[in-house]
Amino acid sequence: MTLGSELEQPASEAVVRGEGRILVMDDNESVRNVMARMLGWLGYHCDVSANGEEVEAMYEDSLRGDPPYDAVILDLTLPGSEGGVQVLGRLRAIDPDVIALAVRGYSDDDVLANPNHYGFSGRLRKPMSAAALSRELARVLDGPSG
Repeated sequence: MTLGSELEQPASEAVVRGEGRILVMDDNESVRNVMARMLGWLGYHCDVSANGEEVEAMYEDSLRGDPPYDAVILDLTLPGSEGGVQVLGRLRAIDPDVIALAVRGYSDDDVLANPNHYGFSGRLRKPMSAAALSRELARVLDGPSG
């Protein structure tokens, strides 16, 4: 499955099922909906937001009462709003151990080329398959950080 397609999964792509809570920030409602469906299909509980202020509040609330988020997936570019790099900076002030994936549709981005330099644990490019999403989440959640 890719962003923009339905639950079709090529047999050649290995999927790694997981569990836990994931918070997704993207300004595009259809992308948020597809990400939530993919993450649910992979075994994760997913919450979504269109902006950094809400992401910050949701993340902080999860640390106070709900099970905390295992990772956040942050779109790097939100027109008219702070992007993923700025939001991650604020999340790090709340939780220095936050695990974050950078997401962007353009491959010629310095953050995607060097995610660790910007504080991200990993990266994803849109459109992405459920298999690619699952493998990157498994890598950052179960493997060595960075």
